[in-house]
Parts: sequence; C-alpha cells; structure tokens
Amino acid sequence: MTIQINQAELQSIEQLPDNIQTLLTLIPYSSQWVQTMLDDKVNTVSFPSTDAFVERLSIGLRGTSLLYFDNMNVTVDIKKLLEMNANDLRDMSHFSNEVVAGQDASQKLANSQLLKKYKIVSNDAFSAITQFLQQQQCPNLPLNWSASLSDNIAFYDILIYCESTYKVGQNVKEQALIWAKEQAQTVAELAHYYCCYLTWISETDGRSHPIEDVLAQLSPLVLGNLDRPRVTFELDQKTLRDAITQWDEAGNTLGFTSFSAGLLNLVLNINLTQIDTIEEQAVDYIHELQQQLKDHLATDSFINQAGQYRHYIFSLPTKTIMLNIDDIGYLSVYGDRPKTLENKSVLSI
Repeated sequence: MTIQINQAELQSIEQLPDNIQTLLTLIPYSSQWVQTMLDDKVNTVSFPSTDAFVERLSIGLRGTSLLYFDNMNVTVDIKKLLEMNANDLRDMSHFSNEVVAGQDASQKLANSQLLKKYKIVSNDAFSAITQFLQQQQCPNLPLNWSASLSDNIAFYDILIYCESTYKVGQNVKEQALIWAKEQAQTVAELAHYYCCYLTWISETDGRSHPIEDVLAQLSPLVLGNLDRPRVTFELDQKTLRDAITQWDEAGNTLGFTSFSAGLLNLVLNINLTQIDTIEEQAVDYIHELQQQLKDHLATDSFINQAGQYRHYIFSLPTKTIMLNIDDIGYLSVYGDRPKTLENKSVLSI
C-alpha cells in the first residue's frame, strides 16, 4: 500500500519528522503497520499532513487518539502531543518508559515541570473529583460513567476554581451539588451549574430571590448568543482578532461554547443581588465582553490534553477569558472568570 502524505509518497519511517517517529514508538504496532503497508504496493492511502497521518493511524489501530503514559500516569490526545517540541516529547516518552516507582526527586521534578509547561493534568489529580463526590455523599454519579476526558478536565478545572474562590461550608456544597444534578446531563454541565449555585449563594445568601428566578431571566439571553463563526483550527493572535472583528462587524456576537457555559459566564460577571436589573446587566456584559475581545490580543494559546479544543487565553487585569476553537473549527467563548486574591490563574484547561 502506497502511503501519501501531502501528495508525496512515503518511502520509509525515517522520512517522517522526529516528533512523528517518537509518537510511532508510543502507539502499539504502529511502526509494524507502516512497514507492512510500505511493502504492499497494491493500494494507496492519502493524508493531508504528517499530523493527520499519525492521528488516523492511532484511531485505526486502537479506536482512539488518546495515549496513556504509564509511569507518569497521564492520558493525552495525540493532537496535544503534536504541540510539544521534539525534545520534550522524547523526554515524556523516556519518563514514561524508563522511570520506575522509586524515581528520585529530580526525576519527579522534571515530570511535574514538563506537565506544567504544557498544561497537562495527571490522572492522579483527577482523584480530586472522586474525593469531592464522596464528600458530598455522591460517589456513584451516573453522569460520570460516560464522561469524556474533556468533561473531566472541565470538571476538575472548575472544581479547583470553586475551592479557591468560595469559602462555604460542607452543607452548602452538598446543596449546590444536589441542585446542579437536577439541571445537568453531562459532567461539564454539572460543574457549570455547581459553580452557578455557589456564586449565587455567596452573593445573595440565598435569601432575596431563588436561583431559578435569576436563570429564568438569563436563559433567553444565552440562547440568543450561541451562534459562532467557523474558522481554521490554527489562528495566531492577529488572525484571531481579525476573525472576531469580522464577525462583530457583520452584526454578530461571539457565542458561548454551550448553554451551561454561557449561564456561568453571565452569573460570574453581573451583580446577582440586583434582581430587577439582571437582564439589563447581562446585555451590558455581553456588549462589554465583545469589546474586550476586539481591543486585546490573546496572551496564550494551547490545545487541551483531550485534543478537543484549541484554547485562546486573554489574561486581563481583573479577569481571564478563554475562547475555544473545536475540532470542527467553531470559535466560541468558553470561560470568563473574575480574578480573586486567592486565585490569580483561573482558566488552566
């Protein structure tokens, strides 16, 4: 079978870039498959790029583009690994294959620094979700059974934000989770609604008006702000701002990634104690958000470790905004979180 990459025929594995060759060593049987196909000249398969080649190879052989690094106890999508430079990818492969349980302090430090550099969450860190659910007397949450890696990353990120932002008692956390379960159908939605409840009760003490009254006013605005432009997956700072500006000049607002994410953004950025002006505040906030996105360049960009989104971070003096581009190319607003004294880096996924 002839393998064509970007219309050029592949003659040997050594022709591939270093990072792709490293990835082939991490995908079981991939190198053997490539060699088998190179020896078969009957058929032809084509790929637009080496990145697409290695992604499709993993999916074809294993039914997934996720890779598990054993000794590091980390699960990462190939899209994320392709973002790493060749040396760091080799180091990650080495740590996973060579480092044993009795690794010394310097090896552990190298591990943690590598994960921090690329904003990768270890599987061990996700135990915070399990501990949280157990503490709230909810260890077997049905929503968690089919949760994707991306959903778990979102849950973890919002949970860490809530723990550092809201100083509430155990009974309030339990109430928040019970209420959130009634609204949510996915783990990501559960996290969004949980944070909505904690924000509401922290601002209002839950006395002046029910949270349902707040969401009833905000829901139509969120539903009216879910439209989003389709762009390329790879945008730099300037082309991102150009895309946002063009969308705005066409009379559109940049929509939210999802309904629950949109609700949370509104709840976090308006005064919930002023129930009579909730809708007016939300309209003003959406207008201000669009202006901020046009007036500033993104300060960081990275692919999340589940490979589902490219994230663009706008780190402003009082808040951190995150935009997403999904694997289809739709650009949207995922998070807009005020910075607090306790939490200066609030969007990490």
